Amino acid sequence: GDWLEGQDYIAGDSFTLADIYYHHLFSWLKTLGIQLPEQTKVYVKGLSAREKFLGSRVWFLGRVLSDLIINNISISRANS
Repeated sequence: GDWLEGQDYIAGDSFTLADIYYHHLFSWLKTLGIQLPEQTKVYVKGLSAREKFLGSRVWFLGRVLSDLIINNISISRANS
């Protein structure tokens, strides 16, 4: 949308964890058949073309899964 105009990344001039998150979110919405605004499509395409972007996504998803597993173990032990 308009909030992406004039900047390459969510937080302005720098690539951050927010960009990895929003790329994942926008990709998921696209998979669900939701039409994204043109500027959002350009943003997602630009991130996908970014060197080493895939590696950062893998790191982020690994971190999320790791946190979920650790939290689940903690909850299971607390309920024992």
